[in-house]
Amino acid sequence: QASDSDIGSNALQMYNLSTTQHFNLNTIRRADGSIITELVVIKELDREMQSSFDLLLIALDGGSPPKSGTCQIKIHLLDSNDNSPVFENNYLTMEIWENSLPGTTLIKLNATDPDQGLNGEIEYSFGKHVSQEILSTFSIDPKTGQITLIGSLDYEERQSYEIDIQARDLGPNPIPAHVKLHIKVWDKNDNRPKIYITWASQKS
Repeated sequence: QASDSDIGSNALQMYNLSTTQHFNLNTIRRADGSIITELVVIKELDREMQSSFDLLLIALDGGSPPKSGTCQIKIHLLDSNDNSPVFENNYLTMEIWENSLPGTTLIKLNATDPDQGLNGEIEYSFGKHVSQEILSTFSIDPKTGQITLIGSLDYEERQSYEIDIQARDLGPNPIPAHVKLHIKVWDKNDNRPKIYITWASQKS
């Protein structure tokens, strides 16, 4: 609210706001003749598109020529957890030799979230329905998304794995993103041929 010591037409008559698509003024004239104005949001705000606004509020009286007062308004938008993490791909395929040693790094996943603070901090994990066999064969770093071999592989026992991996932010009410990782196990020539001899019975 602006004040003007003049009276009548020389007193405060109106407010103007610098051009903006997101805000407008709601001006109210009170019963005593004083004028107040409210800053109203008229278009959805998105911190990831524009994080702050610089506005100029102008108060004008009705004199001739009119006199004015100005006020600079700086608006900073606070972040809300309105974005979920996003993986670069929804389905990934990779290969690994069956004789790879535990500790071998398979892949480092990457998800992004444009929110700030905890709302944009991502934690990686295997999906809820991943089998115990996968949990004992592979591990995932919750901070980096790096997947590591921690068990042994045997092509003759299993030729592939499909793992559901999720990324979720640490903000309130997170919605996780999911990616499927298909791992193909390559055969290594690790078995020697076996010779089986069947003796024919000798007829008398």
